[in-house]
Amino acid sequence: MSLLAALPILGGIASAFSMAQETGDQRRALEAEARAAFRNAAIAREAGAFNAARQQDEANQIFGTIRADVGASGTEQDSGNVFDILRQSHTNAEIERLSILHSAELEAQNLEAQGHGYLRQGQAIKKQLPLRQAGALLGAAGSAYQMSGGSSSKAAAPKYKPTSSSPKKQDYSFSQLEDSRVGGP
Repeated sequence: MSLLAALPILGGIASAFSMAQETGDQRRALEAEARAAFRNAAIAREAGAFNAARQQDEANQIFGTIRADVGASGTEQDSGNVFDILRQSHTNAEIERLSILHSAELEAQNLEAQGHGYLRQGQAIKKQLPLRQAGALLGAAGSAYQMSGGSSSKAAAPKYKPTSSSPKKQDYSFSQLEDSRVGGP
């Protein structure tokens, strides 16, 4: 094999090595994206808990003000209208608090799903690497073969002979195929 014919093989090896480096870089970038998504999911949950607690504190202050105002007016807090207002206000505050927590949890789950998606992409890239490298090496080997004097044309297709004269149906026999390859009739 001449030095010129060896160049494609060296190029194929360099290409395969480059693919491994590129794949590693892509995987590291995707893993960093996944870590960031998981951190953001934790932050979303913490922010949701904080916002829900802040909303609960605000609601408690409002309830305290309502109770103080009712007490100052001399109305019983257990009386119908006042009690109904307080109960409904507590219910609304709890619904709002749970809504805040739910929204934060949905955001966190979406971020975690993104993180898992990044990890799956990294795994897929890693699995594809050997096939990509094999393709580069086989292509380089083919080029080297052609440069070293190997055949550059495609192998001749075998010639088939119809076994019947009917134009509608043509059957081919293996023996006719063999005869045509060996230089038969």
